[in-house]
Amino acid sequence: MIAGLDHADEPDTLTIACAPALAAKWLMPEMAALIERHPGISVDIAPNQEMVWLDDHRDIAAIDADIILAYGRIDSGMADVLSLPEIRFFPVCSPRLTHGPQALRRPQDVLGHTLLHDDNGAGWRRWLEAAGVETPEDSRDMRLGNASLSLGAAADGLGIALGDTILADADLAAGRLVAPFSIRVAAPGEYFILRPPGVHRAGTRDAVANWLADRLSARLV
Repeated sequence: MIAGLDHADEPDTLTIACAPALAAKWLMPEMAALIERHPGISVDIAPNQEMVWLDDHRDIAAIDADIILAYGRIDSGMADVLSLPEIRFFPVCSPRLTHGPQALRRPQDVLGHTLLHDDNGAGWRRWLEAAGVETPEDSRDMRLGNASLSLGAAADGLGIALGDTILADADLAAGRLVAPFSIRVAAPGEYFILRPPGVHRAGTRDAVANWLADRLSARLV
């Protein structure tokens, strides 16, 4: 607390635990609008790598947060879960890879470049199968720590990443990334928002969580 300020003047503080890439690519750009909509709150953003894949095996009560923004699979019938529309993955790359001798013109052309990913490669295998492309044993790939790094590497021309309309949207709009193919595949997980029980001033927390869910849903449909 800053000296001279009374406790009554302090805003409500909400801690939002969030997957790191989602925090960097979506939540931070939304903060100005969030604070404008809810001027009486202070937000503590807590990037958490465990939110990259969250499922029912995780002890949700052990996560120290008022709101949890995560990706994974969880029981949508739980009262404290706000489910969001399905997401679909598609290749994204630097515009530089759409021309030249190794230009991306057909789905199989992706094999001439490094496939960037932050999982075990399952996402790329799923997309290649949907595109009718057989994956050779000697395909080049690079595993990075999270989706934000994969998308950044793709924008730098290091290879091709899989993006979605949440994480890749700003880079696509700015022209840093392009989507060379229209083929999209359903993601193995989904984005969702959890509202842990027992938080202070749950009404304020729920209003913010619902606002975040509306903003995310508008980007996913």
